[in-house]
Amino acid sequence: MSKKTPTAVEMEKQFIARIDRMKPFKAFFLDTAVPAYQRDIYNIIGRAAGEDPNAQPAITGVPGVSMNYAATDPGKGSGLHSHPVTEIFVPFNSRWSIFWGDNGEHKVEIGPMDCVAVPPNMMRGFLNIGSERGVLMAILPATDVGKIDWAKSLIEDAAKHGAQLDKAGNMVRSAAE
Repeated sequence: MSKKTPTAVEMEKQFIARIDRMKPFKAFFLDTAVPAYQRDIYNIIGRAAGEDPNAQPAITGVPGVSMNYAATDPGKGSGLHSHPVTEIFVPFNSRWSIFWGDNGEHKVEIGPMDCVAVPPNMMRGFLNIGSERGVLMAILPATDVGKIDWAKSLIEDAAKHGAQLDKAGNMVRSAAE
């Protein structure tokens, strides 16, 4: 039995993400409403647990994995959260603090091409501690990774900045924002 091999055009449509053709999402996650967690998210493969229902991935033909790039300035990162699946972090550049625990009390510093795999259902986050704008790849081994469980303090902080989650788990902003 022979498998159909995709043409270059078909590969380009379904299996290739070109960063220069992608528009970053600035409100992909609830925590991006908080200035300390503002970052650009490039949704490469899968849903990646995003809370913007309109954020479609660049690569659509690959089941079983979600991947995005987080690009952020020094001193910014993500809020404390957990996923029901493992999350793998690999920085492309800069220095990063990966933190975990109920209050983010544990941390490790990593640099380009290092890799940290955070187990399922464990609170985690990241912070660009370098001196340059950094890009961190996040990989989750599932097409549908479920909803994010945010730390209570993050939910409260996001609400102060006019953002909350609706019943479907999508981010909504107040009209003033």
